[in-house]
Amino acid sequence: MEKRLACWPFSFNTGHRMLSEDFQVQCPYCFESQWLGVDTSLAEDQSYVEDCQVCCRPMQILVRVDESGDSGPSYVVEARHENDA
Repeated sequence: MEKRLACWPFSFNTGHRMLSEDFQVQCPYCFESQWLGVDTSLAEDQSYVEDCQVCCRPMQILVRVDESGDSGPSYVVEARHENDA
């Protein structure tokens, strides 16, 4: 899984500086790869719905944070069908 890093200046919702990493995921409907920006400054697991950039169907985005490594947290980002548990 490739990822890219970007820093956004400010989050108006939380008042903290956002650190965003782009992760490449595959749509579970049309199977096209695409990049999603994930706010990694939260340092917690996340789950939200985002439309596919190609077929516009809703994907359930799951972000898991693993803080067990010595080099800082690592992230697993996956896209599932919206109704999958």
